[in-house]
Amino acid sequence: METRVLASAGVRTRRRRFLMPGPQQRGAVLRVTGLSALLLGVFDLTYLGMLRASSEHLAEIAPDLSGIIRGQDADQMVLVLLGSAITLGGIVLLTILETHRTAGPLHNLVRRLEEMARGDRGVRLRFRREDRFRELEEAFNRMAEAAEVREQMRAAEVERLAMRIREASRLLALPGTDRAAVAADLQGASAELQRLAEER
Repeated sequence: METRVLASAGVRTRRRRFLMPGPQQRGAVLRVTGLSALLLGVFDLTYLGMLRASSEHLAEIAPDLSGIIRGQDADQMVLVLLGSAITLGGIVLLTILETHRTAGPLHNLVRRLEEMARGDRGVRLRFRREDRFRELEEAFNRMAEAAEVREQMRAAEVERLAMRIREASRLLALPGTDRAAVAADLQGASAELQRLAEER
């Protein structure tokens, strides 16, 4: 099962479903199952047609064995249909397992992107060892780390400007302060805050 790390709590949880929400995995499973069923059906019909032709030919040669031949044909038909059903079940299972390695990481990526959109910058993407798209996991984590660093730098810059504004306000209260210089400093800090707000 896929393990993901919740950045805020450090808690590991597991992806418990093999069929992921959304139509992609189910669509792939249905298409592969349908095509496999069609091919197995064609194979079964062809084989059973050949078996019937062979049995009719044998029955013409030895009419007294026709009951035994029909019994063997029925047994072979049951075995062929049972083998086809088992093969189809195996194909469905294999398709679910293989598409899970693709759909699971994409589902996980969408959930992490939604967490980032809600403002959680500490989100990291973790795929299972056997999942596909390892390069996507690495690229997402680099992007998330860069966004977190930018956010921290922006917060430090806002804090620095807030301290600058507080200091200017304190200076304005003191007698003999050059109010024009303090006002210019406040305008500069305000312009920098405006620029930071627009970058967001």
